[in-house]
Amino acid sequence: MKLGEPATKLLKELTKQNLSTNKKDLILQIEEENTFLTSKLIELQTTTEEENLNKEISYNFLLINNQLKRNLRIIKAYKFNLIKQIIDLIYKNEIKDLSLENKNIFNKIKSYFETRIGEFSFLDYAFNEPPLRLYIQIYTKRDCGVVFDGDNLIELKENRFYYVKKCLVEHLIGLDYVEIIE
Repeated sequence: MKLGEPATKLLKELTKQNLSTNKKDLILQIEEENTFLTSKLIELQTTTEEENLNKEISYNFLLINNQLKRNLRIIKAYKFNLIKQIIDLIYKNEIKDLSLENKNIFNKIKSYFETRIGEFSFLDYAFNEPPLRLYIQIYTKRDCGVVFDGDNLIELKENRFYYVKKCLVEHLIGLDYVEIIE
């Protein structure tokens, strides 16, 4: 099997909604590949200490390091997606045909929810999407100056369209300096 092939297969599994099988074998293959890649990185590091750093060693290091990071991201994404699907099943009170390992994960998460969230049963946790109107598209009727958003400064110039957080421009909407585009 080529390097990156198990990770590519696992990446394709992310798009499927199949919880009846667990991809533990692919994860193990990826972890074996990560061990191999880590050993190669250590080997390159010792080579660099003995010799001068040249372009070939730098390129090799970058390629191996990128492959290792890609593998780690894919494993994290797969596990996140698996947990998200299981949480959705818990909210819907459905039990589909799960693999044995996924049933164990399902039971652990369900017991966690029952103990931690049980006292807040009056809240609806099933809807966890962001509000639709958090970001809005606006049209500026006049120069509005600069709006500060965390680390970003947004200069709102006249006769332009912007897609911004609603809370940043509510005062401008009230002054009729900007118009919400729907």
